[in-house]
Amino acid sequence: MDFKTALGSRRSICLLLLMATVAAILLNFKLLLSLEYRAFDMLSRFRHRESGIAVIIVAIDDTSLKEMGDWPWPRSYIADVIDTLSASGAQTIGISILYRDEELNDGLVAIQNLKETIRKKPLIGQKRTLNKIDQLLSETLRQLDHDKRLIAVRQPFK
Repeated sequence: MDFKTALGSRRSICLLLLMATVAAILLNFKLLLSLEYRAFDMLSRFRHRESGIAVIIVAIDDTSLKEMGDWPWPRSYIADVIDTLSASGAQTIGISILYRDEELNDGLVAIQNLKETIRKKPLIGQKRTLNKIDQLLSETLRQLDHDKRLIAVRQPFK
């Protein structure tokens, strides 16, 4: 077999095309790259998936700080946010706020002391009035105890 016949054979043509393709890949030939992108786009259309569950990130930004006040917010604010998100259908809520200790609330401590004082040393008066005062103090305690309110917030997951 002479050189011209060997060069024109199918094997030789395939080998030359293979070497040209490998060289184009190694040298990042622009035409080959655009063909690759078009092929990828075409194949991606065939493999269309339905979108997954939406992920929404709620961040505390400068606008929130202007409306709600400076940080740290009372834990009842965070409880209200969790409650709102749960009521809106949130399935999972992640919070990156770390509370190491109980919230210091002087008003809560003062009302707890007042309530204990009334229980131990009842003032002269009707029992009905004392019960009403006790109910009012209990309601005020519940409103001011931000830690219990945060702990008791409705969880979206089971």
